[in-house]
Amino acid sequence: MIFPEICPKVCYICGREFGSQSISIHEPQCLEKWHTENNQLPRHLRRVEPRKPEVLTDTDKLCPLLGSFTNKFQITHKLFKVQNRCIYS
Repeated sequence: MIFPEICPKVCYICGREFGSQSISIHEPQCLEKWHTENNQLPRHLRRVEPRKPEVLTDTDKLCPLLGSFTNKFQITHKLFKVQNRCIYS
């Protein structure tokens, strides 16, 4: 049996790729490391804490983002292709 390639999840803090199980372990540790490094910077160089991006799943929210796609079937099909690109490409 051939298993499809697993889509990696990207850490929103450091940008590294992880599996779906390990990303939930990595992100809190990465954020803690980010705070430690950021607090060592001079005050004028410190950055705002990175926020985890919102994942859009509702097609009504995505309509403006997808341009000319107005039919929900087309939008759903497009999302399916994008989400599964690592399996089918």
